[in-house]
Amino acid sequence: MLKTSLAKVLPRFGPDTTRRYLRAGYRLIGTHSGIQVCRWTRAALMGRRLCYKRWYGVQSHRCLQLTPSLQFCNLRCVFCWRFHSPDRLKAQYAWDCPSLILDEAVAAQRKLLSGFKANPHVTETRFEEAMKPRHVAISLDGEPTLYPMIGDLIREIRRRGMTSFLVTNGTMPERLRGLVEHDAEPTNLYVSLCGPDRLTYDNVARPLVADAWNRIRASLGLMPRFVNSRTILKLTSQGPEHA
Repeated sequence: MLKTSLAKVLPRFGPDTTRRYLRAGYRLIGTHSGIQVCRWTRAALMGRRLCYKRWYGVQSHRCLQLTPSLQFCNLRCVFCWRFHSPDRLKAQYAWDCPSLILDEAVAAQRKLLSGFKANPHVTETRFEEAMKPRHVAISLDGEPTLYPMIGDLIREIRRRGMTSFLVTNGTMPERLRGLVEHDAEPTNLYVSLCGPDRLTYDNVARPLVADAWNRIRASLGLMPRFVNSRTILKLTSQGPEHA
């Protein structure tokens, strides 16, 4: 199965990197995107616990976790467990349209969950609901706002009757401003802050862009403008080994 799946290799990845993603449960879609079924999705399918998004009315078994920027990130956070490569901020010159990303994401999710149909702990109703995801978590890997059509992706999600949860490191305030100005606010906006001051932030986030601290401050200043979104600020604690 893994060898067959390796036929789908993103242009910027070699077979070794692709194999690592596939073994971790990812599926590659388009030319720069990917999905992975969340453990909470599997748990909810079997009638177990839901993730914290239940506070916002999200049914975990109907949640699709995707990234439109696989491996693209402008930070190298010390706590990040993703696969890092030397060209993590390398430019992508041809970008897939949002409808293609969503179509392939839903198809890949359905294929990954297809085996649950025979699981005795999964009811027919829950399985059929899982085949029709209603929520998209735009996170998983990389920085999603590096995808230049992030606003179009959010609008396409909304057009399909789905809700969206955008997780960002806040280093692209111009993209966040565009979401407000072009009617593309996500259902939930989740901004991660890696430190209370510039020194701590630089030590923990290890940015690949020189003005990352000023960018995150600009993004925080934009949050009150998201009047149609729930806004969440995640404060990442720092362990003594990074002090």
